[in-house]
Amino acid sequence: MRLYNGAPDAALQAILDLNEKATRQLHSLSPDARCTHFPMEGHYQVWLHHRPITGPYSTRIDAITAALTKLKEQQHG
Repeated sequence: MRLYNGAPDAALQAILDLNEKATRQLHSLSPDARCTHFPMEGHYQVWLHHRPITGPYSTRIDAITAALTKLKEQQHG
């Protein structure tokens, strides 16, 4: 994955698009949910109303996917 003159290559663009799609899905289920990066710890967590709803994950997409699963279970549960 690389940037060429500020433009992502196809592999990087695919990851960016996947992250954007997952973020839109998260906000459609819960507009107040936020995926937060903790650079010192090197992980991501999804938070809702000032509380974490996922454990720490090494990638943004993993944290959002876990949050989507949890939120969908709560809606149907």
